[in-house]
Amino acid sequence: MRIEIGPKDIQKRQVVIVRRDNFEKTFTKDKDTVKEIVKFLDEIQKTLFNKAKKFLNEHITTVKTFDEFKKTLEKKGGFLRACHCLEKGCEEKIKTETGATIRMIPLKKENSFSNCIHCGKKAKEVVYFAKAY
Repeated sequence: MRIEIGPKDIQKRQVVIVRRDNFEKTFTKDKDTVKEIVKFLDEIQKTLFNKAKKFLNEHITTVKTFDEFKKTLEKKGGFLRACHCLEKGCEEKIKTETGATIRMIPLKKENSFSNCIHCGKKAKEVVYFAKAY
């Protein structure tokens, strides 16, 4: 945020607070400045968090086949949510073929998964793959 205090603001005993995330300008009494700043910082934090969360969710794609995995990685990128056997050799083959590696294994386990996206063996986890750029 930006805080503006000009000669007219001093005469009016006010402060101008400008949010840098949406450029909204607010005039506040000088005695209420700290309270308003705290309020705006909380709002900015929520806004930035929600924007980042939305961006993340829009860039996660669930894939069921390895062909779908490769096509999605090539055309859309982002995170690919897929079932995996967790065998090192299988992950290495995926990395060699696509450049993608496991980026995350969620702490909250999922019970509904099928076979490994690559080798077809019984999957042990749902994982998130991505490519480093």
